Amino acid sequence: MLTTMAVNTKQLPAKENALFRSIVKYYEIKQYKKGLKAADSILKKYPDHGETLAMKGLTLSCMNKKEEAYEYVRLGLKNDLKSHVCWHVYGLLYRADRNYNEAIKCYRNAIRIDPENLQILRDLYLLQVQMRDLKGFAETRRTMLTLKPNNRNNWIGFAIAHHLVGNYQMAIDIIDKYFSTLDTTRAANYEDSEIFMYQNQLVEESGDLERALSHLEESKAMILDTLWWRQKKAELLLRLGRYTESIAVFEELLEVNFDNYNYHRGVQCAVMERKDLFQPNNKALPSATVDFSKESKGKEMAEALCKFYDSKMDTVNAKSKSVTCLRLPLDFTTGEDFRKRADALMKKQLTAGVPSLGSDLKSIYLSASKAKIVEELTLSYLKTLEAKKPLVGTAAPSPTVLLWTMYFAAQHYDRLGNHAKAIEFIDKCIKHTPTVLDFYQRKARILKHMGELNKAADVMVEGRLLDLADRYINNKATEYLLHADRVEDADATIALFARHEGDPQQNLFDMQCMWYENECGKSYLRQKNYGLALKRFCAVEKHFADFIEDQFDFHTYCIRKMTLRSYIQMLRMCDTIYSHAAFVDAAHGAIATYLELSDKATAAAANGGDGGSKQSAAEKKKAKRAQAKARKAEFRKQEEEAEKAKQKEAEDANKAKKAGLPPRANKDTDPLGEELVNKPHLEEAWRFAKILQDYVGSDIKTHLASFDVALRKNKVLLCLQALLRAQKCLEAGVPARDADKLKKEVATRRTRFLEEAKKVTDPTVAMVLYVIAGEASGDAIGAKVLAALARKKAAGDVRVQELHVQGIGGPLMRAAVPFDSLFPMHDLSVMGLVEVLPALWRFRRRLKETVADIRAFQPDVVLTIDSKGFTFRVLKALQRDAATSSGILRMHYVAPSVWAYTHKRGKRPEDYAGLAQLLEHMFVLMPFEPTIFQATKERRWCTFVGHPAVEDALEMHGRFDDHTCERVESGKTPHEITVGHDALLRLHEDPLSCLSHGDMFQAWMKEARSAVDKERVRRELGIASNARVICALVGSRENEVKKTLSTVIEAIHEVQRQHSHTELHLVFPTTSALASVVRSAVAQQPFVSSVLVDLSAPERFELFVASDGAVAVSGTIVTETTLAGVPTTVIYRANRLTEIIAQRLAAVRFVSLPNLLLGREVIPELLFSNCTATNIAHALMRTLHTESNAEQATRNADVALASLSALASWEPSQRGPKPVRASDIVAETILQAVARKKAQ
Repeated sequence: MLTTMAVNTKQLPAKENALFRSIVKYYEIKQYKKGLKAADSILKKYPDHGETLAMKGLTLSCMNKKEEAYEYVRLGLKNDLKSHVCWHVYGLLYRADRNYNEAIKCYRNAIRIDPENLQILRDLYLLQVQMRDLKGFAETRRTMLTLKPNNRNNWIGFAIAHHLVGNYQMAIDIIDKYFSTLDTTRAANYEDSEIFMYQNQLVEESGDLERALSHLEESKAMILDTLWWRQKKAELLLRLGRYTESIAVFEELLEVNFDNYNYHRGVQCAVMERKDLFQPNNKALPSATVDFSKESKGKEMAEALCKFYDSKMDTVNAKSKSVTCLRLPLDFTTGEDFRKRADALMKKQLTAGVPSLGSDLKSIYLSASKAKIVEELTLSYLKTLEAKKPLVGTAAPSPTVLLWTMYFAAQHYDRLGNHAKAIEFIDKCIKHTPTVLDFYQRKARILKHMGELNKAADVMVEGRLLDLADRYINNKATEYLLHADRVEDADATIALFARHEGDPQQNLFDMQCMWYENECGKSYLRQKNYGLALKRFCAVEKHFADFIEDQFDFHTYCIRKMTLRSYIQMLRMCDTIYSHAAFVDAAHGAIATYLELSDKATAAAANGGDGGSKQSAAEKKKAKRAQAKARKAEFRKQEEEAEKAKQKEAEDANKAKKAGLPPRANKDTDPLGEELVNKPHLEEAWRFAKILQDYVGSDIKTHLASFDVALRKNKVLLCLQALLRAQKCLEAGVPARDADKLKKEVATRRTRFLEEAKKVTDPTVAMVLYVIAGEASGDAIGAKVLAALARKKAAGDVRVQELHVQGIGGPLMRAAVPFDSLFPMHDLSVMGLVEVLPALWRFRRRLKETVADIRAFQPDVVLTIDSKGFTFRVLKALQRDAATSSGILRMHYVAPSVWAYTHKRGKRPEDYAGLAQLLEHMFVLMPFEPTIFQATKERRWCTFVGHPAVEDALEMHGRFDDHTCERVESGKTPHEITVGHDALLRLHEDPLSCLSHGDMFQAWMKEARSAVDKERVRRELGIASNARVICALVGSRENEVKKTLSTVIEAIHEVQRQHSHTELHLVFPTTSALASVVRSAVAQQPFVSSVLVDLSAPERFELFVASDGAVAVSGTIVTETTLAGVPTTVIYRANRLTEIIAQRLAAVRFVSLPNLLLGREVIPELLFSNCTATNIAHALMRTLHTESNAEQATRNADVALASLSALASWEPSQRGPKPVRASDIVAETILQAVARKKAQ
């Protein structure tokens, strides 16, 4: 709210001043379009007015234009850094996005500029109490009280702040000071009564119980809640050990409500003179939890309780029908006394036909002797009733007495585990009266205990049909159907009581129906439907996040209404809310799901590594084709489902519109939970485990789950920590019914821990590697290196008996060798010179985290891949650190492109001595790069290994023989080919050999292209045979995609306008991290399109071969399209400043590798300002609609293809030159370096 701001508009003339105030007014009344119009009117004359820019940003934020809003607010701050309005608005934006820490920083800056602005102070204290910045909250409240001492809420808020900090006496004194300002002759009222009760709570929590009791007596006249006053007095007397007085007050309370167990808890402690047993938060009464046989005065305590309840028997029976005096003594009496009391209770309840008798006696079954007595009594009742004799009195018994006795017998035998007898009795009940719902519920429960889940569900559904208006039985039927994994039937059943004008599932989510979501999630987990399982479990987590968020509604309301005790209770409840059973259940379900996904990925990686090395090239090719076909079928299925969902949504919207219903909000963008499945499995599992550790650390299941996650993360010390905590919980006591099972689980995990510890302590040769990749291309390169190391391990290489990997990577690296990325790889994926500036602070934080993680992990080798802006800083930090400088080998893959910049072209190899000292080894992609960096041949620290895209092409077509995985002899490097044109690249060494490689490589790729069945590929992707297919490859970084995608879409529109008779089909291959961005951009477009996610290299190759043209952002993907022979237009857009800097520094005319290698443009490039929608459209039209141009493009592609042979490593063989995997060279070099280090 901005209305009360002292808005600084002095620099504006009167007319614009009025317009500015109207912007604030329009914001308040939510007329955002009018507000924008007013803002634009001011900005036309005063474009640099900071506060107007900020208010425009705030208005845009309310219109869901978040990015634009932040841009305007930041621009406003830039122009008026000393404006409290700009800082306040900036904080409001962060608060709307739930980034509360940043919002607090903005509010603090606003307060520094305008320290007496109450509105900003109010917004600040709300966030401080929300984030539990209690000291800051107290300070802000003090400032507000100083500024406005005549406001009661400021006094009470200040007291609450000190209460939360733990300064009880100060809070008490503040309230006393407040009361001293009031009229002492005033009559009692609700607000003052609440304040007095709150003050009494403060005195009590300070620990001074005598003073609390005195305060209670003194405040009696002002406290209107007399029942609370008596309850508190009885409690305080009990805690002070004044048992006789306490009993007297508790007896008064029992006369009000004898069935209130809270009163019985107090009176039992007072009668037994045991104030230590008084635990208000414990549901069970002391009489049920104390083992009287082990107490020194147990017999006397039991006798005192019996005497008390016996004395109340006649009085209670005369006033009410309560059976509490009969029930509670059953917990602590034994033998014949128990039999007599149980007989009286059971006869009374069975004669009255009370179905809940079995549930009431549930705790009795913890004692085998008492259970036996209950059975004897039950059988005697059945015998008596079957003889048509009454249980009580002489009158003939009602037929229902026998019926409910048989029902109780069924409950009894079910509790004892004698399910056959339980079924026998419940069947008799149903046969006797087949219209009673309780009988069907009981039979279903018995069948569930027998493991007959389908039968149990059928019986519960049968019971539901007896009363279709009963929501409880409907929910029970749903629950039992979920136990039987009949999810569709369950959804249809629960939908009967959900709103039908929208999606029932959405209605259940809105109602926060957590029992259903947990049971549904467990069912999906059992069915291995991991996406939907996580969808349900994470929905529960979302509810709890909403509960935390909902505190905002009460920070001002409770103080205004003076519900102070409830407010404190609410805050404390939110501090421990994640210990709620519903969340704990969901967290364990999510952990189990992610662990299964991790195990599945690990097994798949192991099977792929073992099986792949034993297959022939033809078998590999066939297997990859089958996998590609399966994945394409899955993509096609997902596209069809998405299209059906889109059509259904449109139909539902039309129906709702016709019916006059409001449109459905909050569309689910991930209905199948795919985004949740694609998250790092062990990282997410550990996140849930950490929450459980923080909130339910006393639960043994928390530590068992933590152990399971830590074991898969190879964190042996965390495994030990979890195991010790689990053992401690076991010793502290667990529920008797679960004790044996939990002891067995702890023992099993202890055995597994010893096995893992043995691996650490045994002299096994372990390769410990830390890998850092900052973008998708680096992830692909890292995955190949990890796969090569895994192949060597599987082949029995003695240098890598164990492979331990940690670091930063994407899905491909984690699939090759499972590990948890330290943080999401895309945090480092920023392209451009200027574009990186806003992320500098994030990079600095990530840099510190990475160095600390490496220092803790202590790897043999740190391998960094590309992203030199980040990775080189990490390597330099390790070089400076004494703990890591000598013990850890530093290697880098993908050299910095120094040859592409004018200011670095003149450098000699000697000028890179610092880089040589930094790195043990550097692996380069270009054949001429070693001559740039390598000064002497004494230490070969720079090796050309080949380009990953070329390696992919050769790999997928079986051009590597099995023996290429063998060890390369120490000191021997593969034959390096240098090829090029002009001043940059000149043919030398062996031009004829280079040409022969090019001819052979070109022939291989042509053979591979001709092997692709284009019609099959199009058919599997759902592309019409007569359509012209364009692949739009818009980048691998989010900022890159957002810059490029709109331009490409505009270009496609231009192509359609120019050639409306041509049917176009756009294909957008992308990653799972960017799929939602691409889908949202193309969803509403009129052209036909497909979004394909996470395609493998073979799948991309087939797609490109089947395409008619491609438009691709500069990068590795251009090399792939060249290999596939598809005519490609290379594009790249960037910030204008980036363009100017790049043009000044660039020493090369081209960015795509084929053009660089040949020194001329064979692939068209549209860079920077030339990358416009019109130019892209013209390039595509030349490719698609001009036969001669298309043929020329194909010839150019062939020339470019031949040049790429220079990007492969070759070695001689008896049958001629043979390519070598780049990843094998890197893996071998790493192993040799580690072996030399360990030998020293």
